[in-house]
Amino acid sequence: SLSFKEFVYQHGRIAKMSPSGRNIRVVIVGDEGVGKSSLISAILSQNFEEDVPSVISPTLIPSELCFHDVDVATALIDTSSRNDDQSLTDEEIAHADLILLVFDITRAKTRDRLNSYWLPRLNQRCAQNQKIPIIIVESKVDLYVEQEEGLDKGFRDTIKYLCKESEQVEMGIATSAKQPETLSELVYQVQRVVLFPVTPLYDSSSKDLKPYYKAALHRIFRLFDKDRDSVLSDLEFTQLQQEVFGESLAPESVIVIKDLINEKLPENGIQNKAITYSGFEYYNRLSVEKGRVHSCWKVLKSCGYRDDLTLNTAVYSLNMQLNSDQTVELSPKGLDFLSGIFHMFAHDGLLNRE
Repeated sequence: SLSFKEFVYQHGRIAKMSPSGRNIRVVIVGDEGVGKSSLISAILSQNFEEDVPSVISPTLIPSELCFHDVDVATALIDTSSRNDDQSLTDEEIAHADLILLVFDITRAKTRDRLNSYWLPRLNQRCAQNQKIPIIIVESKVDLYVEQEEGLDKGFRDTIKYLCKESEQVEMGIATSAKQPETLSELVYQVQRVVLFPVTPLYDSSSKDLKPYYKAALHRIFRLFDKDRDSVLSDLEFTQLQQEVFGESLAPESVIVIKDLINEKLPENGIQNKAITYSGFEYYNRLSVEKGRVHSCWKVLKSCGYRDDLTLNTAVYSLNMQLNSDQTVELSPKGLDFLSGIFHMFAHDGLLNRE
């Protein structure tokens, strides 16, 4: 059997695309000497190497090592800091799924240039209306073994400021090519940010869910409101968890969730001991804010939504081949469902155009 380290070392440099043909394309940028190539080399070998090329050839982390049980490989694209190579770097930036923006903790100038040079450049080079997520990477943290109290706070303050300055900045992470655990966390976060993005779901400036996500949640709520009483009973909420995650919630867990909703929305979160839509929306917003975006996307995907939050109609197509003397009609259960939906929105037996 192979350890994680041995598997990466043997397969990382020669990995092919995932069987699905999908890769996460990660472009690493930053000033000269910040440690971009050393980080890539250490991710592949799980060892720190003193002598590494100034620019490492594009490399794939195989799909078998995706932390999120998704069939995708992760391509690491190193870039040159030489002036003569900037057009090539810009081209890589334009085709990235995610950008790692690296600075050296031992050189304050490289941190200052994140906002004065790199972020404006990245915003300019990205295609119009294309918001490529950015992770700020603090490198060489091993050189601050003493972990001064002000050091971590300074990094957090920097990231908080940059997140306000640019909507593309997702997070910051401290790393060292000499500390394998920080590199595993970096790869995990890279894959998470691309596979389960926050941006389509949440507006960080208004601290609210985006309209398309709210519309999807409305539909999902109605799908699992089986008795169409405009609330989710404990049974209905548990059935949602069972269908999406393959496991049922314990009764005490449902109580904890409802108490959480009721604490925040005492007037309209819980009604007759069941979860209202307002409570359901709040619980999903809380999941996003607490970093459980993976769960939110799993719910969406299981209910037929694509990455852009449009419905994948192929999920619901019957694809039936009928003879000329055959017809299709709704079952009594199907008619009952449509009747219930109609009467939820009808007034005096009629639907207005709105």
